[in-house]
Amino acid sequence: MFWLGAVGVPYGALLVIAIYERLATTYTLNKGALELGINACILGIGVSGALFSTPEVGKNIGVSGIALTVIILFADLAITGLCLHLRKNEHIVSFGKAAWAVFLGLLSLGINTGIVLFFGVSA
Repeated sequence: MFWLGAVGVPYGALLVIAIYERLATTYTLNKGALELGINACILGIGVSGALFSTPEVGKNIGVSGIALTVIILFADLAITGLCLHLRKNEHIVSFGKAAWAVFLGLLSLGINTGIVLFFGVSA
């Protein structure tokens, strides 16, 4: 059940944010998808930090995992930077930009899901 709290809740939060944004803004579909990808990336950074501070992951990753933690957090930051760069010239948001943003956002959250599945499952 650790996985539900670790990554299930953030995925649910992303869904709620997407619904709120859809109801509160007049974004086009592409602009909404771009913002969804950016929100997923930002959420991914927070989830990464939170995961590595949990006892389950900390116990399973061990002391030598500090380097892995830093690498994963920097990877999430780099992915978020790429996603934010897609917002450049946001007056015209193409389908390609929107698709890349969603892909990068899901990649950021997917990294966290991998961490939970690999390091968070207690024996």
